[in-house]
Amino acid sequence: MKRVVTLFLVIVLMLALSVFAFAETVTDTNVTSSGDAYVTAIYTANESFTVTIPARVTIGGDSLCISANTQNIIDGSTVDIKVNPINYTYENGWFAYDEAQNNSIQYNITKSNITIVGNGTIESIPWSDMPISIYLSFTPVSPINRPGTYTDNLKFTITLISAQQ
Repeated sequence: MKRVVTLFLVIVLMLALSVFAFAETVTDTNVTSSGDAYVTAIYTANESFTVTIPARVTIGGDSLCISANTQNIIDGSTVDIKVNPINYTYENGWFAYDEAQNNSIQYNITKSNITIVGNGTIESIPWSDMPISIYLSFTPVSPINRPGTYTDNLKFTITLISAQQ
């Protein structure tokens, strides 16, 4: 009796594991002997681009290089790049802080000798100018007389302004 019940349960479990898959019907031609069926193939390619911004820059050191490259952008579209401070508000300059020493230094961000201000657009890049490299300089406003490690956190905002509106 135990064997019969066990065999019955095994069969029930095997049937429970069976899964049926049905393909979606794309078209119904109602053809009896021969005929044609038509299917529309669709692929949507969204606009895409790449902007590379290094994670760290040294104030008073080498320039920061931002590179932008188009992968698939509609003619006439642009990519805007802006910069803002994260921890502090922009008031007449950029400031880096040494929290341990409670000191700060003021520095400028410039591109081609033009000073970038908070929430200022660094570059508005037309698709036709890509690939492009943009160089930013981070320089202290005055000599740094107090030792310490001064840091600031910046947020770069990249926006695609599509010509397809």
